[in-house]
Amino acid sequence: LRKDEALREADERLAREPARAEWLYLRGRLEEDPALQAEWFERSLRADPDLAWARYGLGIAALRAGDVARGERLLEEALRAEPDSAEFLLGLAVAAHQAGRLEEARERTLRAAARFPADARFARALVSIELQAADRDAAFLQALRALQAEPLDPAIYDLLLDWLHADDRRIDLAALDHALVRVS
Repeated sequence: LRKDEALREADERLAREPARAEWLYLRGRLEEDPALQAEWFERSLRADPDLAWARYGLGIAALRAGDVARGERLLEEALRAEPDSAEFLLGLAVAAHQAGRLEEARERTLRAAARFPADARFARALVSIELQAADRDAAFLQALRALQAEPLDPAIYDLLLDWLHADDRRIDLAALDHALVRVS
């Protein structure tokens, strides 16, 4: 659905079931204003204190607001409720990265990538972590992995550009060319 159609659908569902936690959470996901988004997630959590996605939404909202400690706590609670959620695992890795704990972020992301090998989001996250850690070779390998998994994802090309523009200008053009040929 287009966003305006999705908003209309969410509002119609909420009109029918105004206290349903899932609709409140989904309405929050569609909200652009961060403060209003957090309010929707809070309402969702009040409607169903066991809804892990409400805690996840609040955790991500806290991270975006710069409150890493609260964000991590909420994401950990969400993960305890749904330990097999790739989304929640990724959120915790992002929180560690945002807090500057690169080794922890790397380890969390690598473990999650091993559990969900087809999920290119973990490779994309590792590119950012490795670039911040100044390991261009590891970042390049993760960018190639992400590119091979999702060749049409424009975010991966943005990561490759980040890699190309990193401080160290060494570029393995043969490997880059080979990777691009394999995914085209």
